[in-house]
Formats: sequence, C-alpha cells, structure tokens
Amino acid sequence: MSDTNTKSPSVRNILWVIFFSLLGTVIMGYLDAYENLHRFISAYSEFFGLKEFIVFAPAFIAMGFVLYSAKQIKELEAEIIKRRETEDALLESEKKFRKLSITDELTGLFNSRYFFDELKIEIERTERYAKPLSLVFVDINHFKNYNDKYGHLEGDQVLRKIGQTIQSCMRGPDSAYRYGGDEFVGILPETHQQGAAKVGERISKAVETLKFIPNPTTEVSMTVSVGVAEYTLGEGEETFVKRADMNMYTTKMKGR
Repeated sequence: MSDTNTKSPSVRNILWVIFFSLLGTVIMGYLDAYENLHRFISAYSEFFGLKEFIVFAPAFIAMGFVLYSAKQIKELEAEIIKRRETEDALLESEKKFRKLSITDELTGLFNSRYFFDELKIEIERTERYAKPLSLVFVDINHFKNYNDKYGHLEGDQVLRKIGQTIQSCMRGPDSAYRYGGDEFVGILPETHQQGAAKVGERISKAVETLKFIPNPTTEVSMTVSVGVAEYTLGEGEETFVKRADMNMYTTKMKGR
C-alpha cells in the first residue's frame, strides 16, 4: 500500500510504531522500570520544580504514540478509500470500453467480430456435449432502394428499428448480431432447425407490422428474408455460417 513517490501512509509505518511501543512497554516491564520510575519521582518530586511534568511525561509520550498511530490509521483509511474509488472507476471504464468494442453503434446489437467469438464458443460446446445449435440469418428486402430513395438517415432508422425487433424476438439464451450492412444473424444454442425456423417466422411477422415514415406523406412497410441452419458435428464454423447464409439467400431469391 505504500508509495515511495507520495506522502501517503503505509501499513508498514503504523506497524513499526505499534511494534516499538509494545517493545518499549515489554522492556520497561522486564527492567522494573515503572517501579524505579515511581521511586525516582518520589525521591526527586521537587526536582527543579517539575513535579507534574515528571509524573505525567510518560503518559504524554504514550498518548502521543497513540494519537500518531490513530492519525496514521485515518490517513491510511482515506488512502484506501481513494484507491478503491479509483479502482472502481477504472473497472467501470473497462466495462464501458468492453461493451463499446463488441457492440454495433447504430443498432445496439452485438457486432460481427463478437459474433464469431461467441459462435466459436458455442460450436466447441456443441462438439463437446453433442447438443443442437442453430443460426438464423435475416436480410432486409429492398433496403438499398429504400436507402437510395429516402436517404441514409432514414435507412439508419430502418436498420435500428429492425435490429431492435430482431432482438425482441430472441429467447433467453439466444443472442442477436448485426452481421454487416442490412444483414443480421442470431445464435440459438440448444435449438434444432425446426425451433430456429419458428424464431425466423416470428421475426418476419414482427417486421411486417413495423411502419416507417420517411416523410410526412409516406408510410412504408418492410419485409425480411430469413434462412436457418442447424450445426452438423464436425463441419466447422465457416461451413456452418455459409450454409445458413445461403439458405437466407435462397429465400431472398424466391421472394423476388
């Protein structure tokens, strides 16, 4: 806790004070110093007229040690509190930075880098315990046309609102990510393809209910294309993602 570059107290300083105080007390007791001091005071009580000083000096010295130790302890407590507050602020800052590093700023969903990190973990768990794992890919239909016609700011509103809708359709263990552009993906642990298809259908229906108003006289509805895939043991991360993405692309082509 001590710092040679500051004047902050240290536990070591306080322990030395306590140690020498106790050591002095033990030595004085061993040498019968208190009895000898009493005899000295009795014999020379009028020495230079300092009777009261001689009697109370040891008590004053002991009290001084106590007060000094108490002051050191208070300063140490203040230093500990200050350092704890600094550590808490640092931890909070690290949490915020961590959240920013894994979050897509526009939609508030996790970003694609974090998607691959989490997918790797889930695949390893699936390989170990042979439990199902599925992906659901979502792509906004005709988003480029909307973006070109009404502008990027209105396009951002679509991405943000659909991203929030996808998140709301996820179940407890599921997680949603912005994969890139107008494409989203969800990781569905312990879910077979049939269960993933139900989540995808729920997303499609929820998006269809949304209304976008790019200008005061226009109301636009959007749709999405969904593709799902269930992990096959041993196929690997890249193949799994490509299958789910291709299933989504096939759905998109059918809807054109």
